[in-house]
Amino acid sequence: MSRLFGSRGGGGHRRRGGLLSGWLGGERRRALEAEAGGDYVEAARAFAATGDRAKVAEMHLLDSERAPDPDGKLAALREGARWTEGDEDEDTRKIRQRLATALLAWVRARGVITEGDRVVVGEAATLFRAAGDAAGAGTCHEMLGASVAAADAYQTAGEVDRLEHVLDTEAARRRRAVALGEAVDEHRLRLRAGDPAGALVALAVGIEAADARDRAALQRMHDELIARRLEGRLELRSGSSRRLVVAPPVTIGRELDSRLPLRDGGVSRHHAELVPDGAGWSLVELGSKNGSTLGGVRVAGKLPLPPEGELGFGDRCAVRFVCNATDLKLEIVRGLDHGLQVLVPAGGANGAIASSLASTPVLTVRFVEGRARLRAHLAERVLRVNGSSVAGEVEPLRGDVLEVGDSRWEVVG
Repeated sequence: MSRLFGSRGGGGHRRRGGLLSGWLGGERRRALEAEAGGDYVEAARAFAATGDRAKVAEMHLLDSERAPDPDGKLAALREGARWTEGDEDEDTRKIRQRLATALLAWVRARGVITEGDRVVVGEAATLFRAAGDAAGAGTCHEMLGASVAAADAYQTAGEVDRLEHVLDTEAARRRRAVALGEAVDEHRLRLRAGDPAGALVALAVGIEAADARDRAALQRMHDELIARRLEGRLELRSGSSRRLVVAPPVTIGRELDSRLPLRDGGVSRHHAELVPDGAGWSLVELGSKNGSTLGGVRVAGKLPLPPEGELGFGDRCAVRFVCNATDLKLEIVRGLDHGLQVLVPAGGANGAIASSLASTPVLTVRFVEGRARLRAHLAERVLRVNGSSVAGEVEPLRGDVLEVGDSRWEVVG
């Protein structure tokens, strides 16, 4: 009975083995036929049924070559890589190398490495290492900027020239990083000291030293700083009070680039000018449509100003003035800009800014090459710019907050 049972059992195993072998043989034939016919999806399914994981991975690789879009290609390559996990035979190592090469080519074809692309390069590096291709892994690490990992990989591969190139590149990168850090620190220090011109020079040095990614950020900082610099004028606001300090000559008109822009409709785009004239000042009429007046009398051409009086521009705008050899003070007493007070230091002279024309000066201002320079009016007082105390003169920027004692001004233009 035992032999009979054993005999039957053995016969049954042989029959089952024969059936299994036949079934697997049929699946393999179907897999090979599908591969030959270019139906790689069906071939992958059939090879999976036979347990040939390396061939499944290869079918996904072949399928990726016919993908209609980059996302489909990447998905097929990643699926192929998944089928190589856990196997270490020679066929698997070869397909890993082919998959890694295809992933690297996929990234290079895109032209720009995004964060998502960097992940793909990392996946390619892992496949190269698993395939025993240290040089391929080094290429990936080098693309990622991982100099130490790239150097290790090239050393393992015996790629002496590429190893030296990576080491030289890393040394240059470190030199650039040091120069960049110093430039950024210098930029910050210069800004805190109220020296935007020096800050721009520091940024230019940083831009020269930076790589493409950092260079773009520094260039934005450079451009924003240039946009904040003021030319020929300085407008301060303290609560509801406004002060405008301008360098001569004072162009007057409706254009916003006038040093004294007036919004009244009767004012021409280029209406008049106020210019230093010896020990005093003169009004120059620029042929405006509605004319200019001094003390109610229409002005033609150029007319010296008395020590004080009232100017009229167009039909509605009136400006009271007080002038001497060092400065010209203006206050708009009628018009849309009513209440605006304007200080014009003569060339090279210092002007004093106060909370009102009658109060004690708080700031001293002068213009150097068309740009305002400020300091505390009294030597014993401290000027703070954006909360930081500064010594000596500063060049104010649009958006700065200036403080001297209890006085606080915002630079608005």
